[in-house]
Parts: sequence; C-alpha cells; structure tokens
Amino acid sequence: MRTIETPRLILRPLLPEDESFYCRLHGDADVMRHIAAPLTPEAASRVFASTLARNGNGIHDDHCWAITHRDNPSPIGLIGWHRLSAPMHCVGELGAILSDEAQGRGISIEAGQALMDFAFGDDLFEALQSEHAIAHHYAAIMMGRLGFVREEPREGAPAVVVWRMSKARWSVLRRQPA
Repeated sequence: MRTIETPRLILRPLLPEDESFYCRLHGDADVMRHIAAPLTPEAASRVFASTLARNGNGIHDDHCWAITHRDNPSPIGLIGWHRLSAPMHCVGELGAILSDEAQGRGISIEAGQALMDFAFGDDLFEALQSEHAIAHHYAAIMMGRLGFVREEPREGAPAVVVWRMSKARWSVLRRQPA
C-alpha cells in the first residue's frame, strides 16, 4: 500500500498510532450524523483493529488512508475503499470521513480525485461507487463535483443515495480541463 500525494495533502496508510483519531471520528455524533450511528469507544477500537488488520493485504482488498496536510502530520480525515465484487470486473466502494475542522475545504474532493487516479490508473477497479444518507447534502455536492453519476434508489433503501464512477468515465473526466 503506497502513500499518495496531492498539492495540499498526503494520504498515507493507516498506522497503529491513528487509533485515537479513528475512534474519535467514529464516536463523534456530529461527524457520524449522515454516515451511521456513532460507535462506543470499545466498538470503535474493535473496528479500528479490524480495519488495520485488513488494510492493504491484497491489491483489491480494503484500503484505508489517513489524510494529512503536507505541513502537518496529524490526521484530518480518513479515506479508503473496500471491494464489493470479485477481482474480475471489480467494483469498490469509496468512502471518506473528515474531522469537523477539515470539512468544507475541498479536502474530500482533492483526496477522492487522487484515490481514483490511483484506483483506475493502476487498473484496480472497473468502477467505484459511494453511498450516503439522502440528507447528507455536502456528500451529494462532493460526489457531483467528482463526476460520479447518481444511481436510481435501491428498493428498500429510499433514504440512501448511491453514486457510481466507471473507469472509462473517470478517464474522460481527467482529460477535460478543470
């Protein structure tokens, strides 16, 4: 698993010393309000240990990066993917979670672009998708700015919005001037 750099950010593999940050984010009701129920400290520690153990074990498997500013090594968010389908024609689910102080600054867009460049440029996935609560308007803005296409609502999940980006679409979008 490699480190990914952007003009402002460094996406580095999750490390054992990120546990307190990870648990703080996943336990914060405000940060988690559109993602899932906040975790108890014990549950967050268990999920962190599981995430760290699975992190980058295989080319298509789960990957989680800590997002930091270039000039400050303290994490400000997390971004990653997990595989949804078999390696042939592989589809992954992209997700990000930012601390309150990092939200609204274009960080998830910059990190998301870098991660898709990596995922599609190295032929890791044929498509990526992402989902969020219908009330999470900022996530909808981010997905639109990244160029994801909104899918039809899934039966039985009317409160969830699903977005999809194919490798072919990303290739076309990246050739267009910003």
